[in-house]
Amino acid sequence: MVTGNAMTKRELYSDDDVAVVLYQRPVLLTSIDLGALHDDLAQRMLPIELQPISGQRRRTERNLWSTYAGIHPQILGGLLDLAALMWQKLPEATDQLAERPRMADFAETLWALDQVTGWTTLTTYTGAQDAPIDDVIDGDELATIVLQ
Repeated sequence: MVTGNAMTKRELYSDDDVAVVLYQRPVLLTSIDLGALHDDLAQRMLPIELQPISGQRRRTERNLWSTYAGIHPQILGGLLDLAALMWQKLPEATDQLAERPRMADFAETLWALDQVTGWTTLTTYTGAQDAPIDDVIDGDELATIVLQ
């Protein structure tokens, strides 16, 4: 689903027409045990490890949404400004990236983000691709024994 898929069904109240819905979107997965991941999925993931929120910093949902409503225009404006700057830089990525990881279009987007912000998201992403694979091996007793 991340790189694209389609759903094909018969048109409602019709025997002849076919309706095709194309979609492409990110998928969020949560897991405590990474042992069930397959290598292919692990290479396409961007793992994010969340830190626990301390008791003093926890909020109610009502407070969270209230705060968000107050700063929503600034967040949206900032994201749109960032997107415009990235799209301006994106065509340069074709010439600048000597090597591309598995999700090449995503790598170009991260390269443009790094150019605009000064961050190192592309390096972080390519470096993070090996971590889930290591976790998968660590979670599989047979793979660990074979590796040893």
